[in-house]
Amino acid sequence: MANLLSLCLALAVVTALLVSFHVGKLTISQEIFFPQIGKFPSLATSSSPLTCSCNSSSSSSSSSSSSLDEWLHPKEVWHSMTDEELMWRASMVPRVEEYPHNWTTRVAFMFLTRGRLPLGPIWEWFFKGHEGFYSIYVHASPEFKEEAVESSVFFKRRIPSKVSFSLSLLSEASFLEELLQLALVTLWSIDYITFLGSFDDPRPMGRGRYNKRMWPLVALSDWRKGSQWFAIDRKIAIEIISDLKYYPVFRDHCRPPCYMDEHYPPTLVTKLLPELNSNRTVTWVDWSRGGSHPASFRWWDITEGFFNRMRFGSNCTYNGNVSSICFLFAR
Repeated sequence: MANLLSLCLALAVVTALLVSFHVGKLTISQEIFFPQIGKFPSLATSSSPLTCSCNSSSSSSSSSSSSLDEWLHPKEVWHSMTDEELMWRASMVPRVEEYPHNWTTRVAFMFLTRGRLPLGPIWEWFFKGHEGFYSIYVHASPEFKEEAVESSVFFKRRIPSKVSFSLSLLSEASFLEELLQLALVTLWSIDYITFLGSFDDPRPMGRGRYNKRMWPLVALSDWRKGSQWFAIDRKIAIEIISDLKYYPVFRDHCRPPCYMDEHYPPTLVTKLLPELNSNRTVTWVDWSRGGSHPASFRWWDITEGFFNRMRFGSNCTYNGNVSSICFLFAR
């Protein structure tokens, strides 16, 4: 019996290492801002624990293939894993260069909302025609029980409410992860990619959020702020979910007015992967009215002309070239 249990455990570990979170080669080049999706390998996503079936000494290839397919493409995204279990599982990155199966590049999206997604119809349009290339997760308030209609891309895509909700997204296997909020709307199709915002805000609302107890691991010179919505590739995602050095510092000392989802990811990337920072935002925001929050818009403000002004109303420099495509999202 002991030998059988050992065999089960060994098979589970080996299988996880081979098919769970296989990182492809990421080339940092001139395409860092708008990388081509086709150049990145991807992995299917899963939110249910891997189990080992060892009822016999051998199994047919069709049975193994079926079990693997069920694990790679689960029908439900709801799970009972703790944050610690989720992070541990996500950090299992195999070193095998070749893929054992054909992969389809996917982008993982997590939507944070208290209830219904007010911009849901726009996101439905955004995902239309790209089936099989994305995975959607909805992190809603525990009090919200309403389910989307079966024809919606958000149907049965809710995940358990966790304290570290951002890390739940980062644990998934897609090569690019996007954390979105209900106030964010896309300006372009799914083919465009945005990265994590990170900037040094010298004002009290920026540096004033720094807790001196974070020193020396996180110094004031390391301190960065970003938006609560971001998109990152697998290289950054794996660094975040594998971080056992800086995350405890934020967990223990980041208290309001410090908010972890605004400060932890950008600060970590600045410390570990500063070369990946493009040093500009790709989210259009109207701060002309002042205050701690950007301007809000009503339904009568949303016109074709307004969208075109956000999409083409600015010029910016990208990789040394002038471009009229400066913003990918708008708040």
